[in-house]
Amino acid sequence: MRASTVADAGWTGVTNGELLRRASGHFDALLTMDRNLQHQQNLAQLPFGVILIRAPSNRLPHLGH
Repeated sequence: MRASTVADAGWTGVTNGELLRRASGHFDALLTMDRNLQHQQNLAQLPFGVILIRAPSNRLPHLGH
């Protein structure tokens, strides 16, 4: 199992729909803090899981490293 960030993959600035298409077939799950993703995309059609992380920010102390 491996983990990768959007930046690691070279996908910084890619829109949500394109990001999900690119991730298809390469990852088992997508971790996101985007609370609106489920309203913007049809997540039920994805071949991988989507996990919503709820935290005050994406800074390491808030993520409970």
